[in-house]
Order: sequence, then C-alpha cells, then structure tokens
Amino acid sequence: MIDFGKYRYLKPSPDYREMIILREIRKKSTITQKELAMICGIRASMINEYINSLESRGLLIKSGKTRRKMKYFLTEDGERILQVHILSFLNEASELLMESKELFQPALNYLKSNSLDHLILYGAGEVGRVVGKVLLNEGFKIVAFVDDDMKKIGRELLGIKIMGWNSLKDLNFDCCIIASYRNFDQMRRNAWKILGKDKVMYFSVSEDGKVSILK
Repeated sequence: MIDFGKYRYLKPSPDYREMIILREIRKKSTITQKELAMICGIRASMINEYINSLESRGLLIKSGKTRRKMKYFLTEDGERILQVHILSFLNEASELLMESKELFQPALNYLKSNSLDHLILYGAGEVGRVVGKVLLNEGFKIVAFVDDDMKKIGRELLGIKIMGWNSLKDLNFDCCIIASYRNFDQMRRNAWKILGKDKVMYFSVSEDGKVSILK
C-alpha cells in the first residue's frame, strides 16, 4: 500500500503551498493575495502569513503602497528555493510512479503472460485515464475506449478514440477491461452480453493496494 503520508508535495502541506506561491509570483508579479488564496485553496489571511514569512526570509520583496497595487518579486534566494521545491516535487512524483507501477505489476504480468496486449477499455472517465496511462507506458496497445455516454462518443482520451459498442465490429482486440467502478455491475452485464464472459476482465485492488486482473 502506498504511504501517501510520507509525500510532502502530494497534499496541501506548507512546502506545497510555498512552492505554489513562489511559482505564481514568478509568473505574475502583480498577482493578488486573493488570487493566490484561490489557487492554494486557503484563506487570504493565510496567504498574507506566507508572504510575510517569505519576505522575512529574504525570498521575495514587495513593491507598492497598498495591497491591491502590490507587486512581488523573487530574490535570488527565492529563485533558488523555488528550484529546490520543484526538484523535490518531481522526485516525489517519480517515487510515486515507481510505487504505482509495482502495485500494478500483478495485473500487468497476467496480461503479458497471456499475450493480452491489444485491449479495449470500457469506461472513458478518470479511472480509464489512469489505467490507460499505465497500460500505454508498459507498451500495451489500447485499441479503443468504449463508453455508454453518448456525449463522449466520437471524442478522444489519451489520443485514442471513444466509441460505442456498435462501432467495435471491425476492431481486433484480445480482451475488454472495465475501467470504471461507477455502475460496475451493469457495465459488466453489458460487456458480457456483447462480448461473452471470456473476453471481459476488470481490475481488483487488494487490501494492500496491489492490482490484479479478474474475470
């Protein structure tokens, strides 16, 4: 199981907020504390505390007579600290990617050992996006996304076309993986009816966070 508590930048921590504030100030010196508060998801009064702390540490300077007309500029130390934050963030993101890949390994091994490399993903939502990225990074071919929402059909997800069931006749694929947990039972029945039970699979997450493939 991934220990999200050890990651400083994947939650609204002081380090994360400081990085965002420094980054936004570098992008736009005239940004207001209200705008910063909206981006960070905290009260404007808290942004003022961060600004005062950053200024006292010599990481930024302020210019202007009123808060509404205030401009903020990063000092050399501010630029350096921002780079440290960004590198630390990227390091944590890469660690999380490696841990996620390890958790998906049982499912990936099953697909590879059974030569199931041309896949259809049933569900073109957020779960489908995450699963799709993992599979594509591991060299699998996603032939198409399938979705029951007519508003999604014809669009693309991860550069792959989203289709309806009636458009799959001429496609060559090894199996269909249900990539959604909303209305899962109904989706499985739909897929079984159209493809048969042998071609329909889904991801199952164990208590320790490992992902396996089930029929």
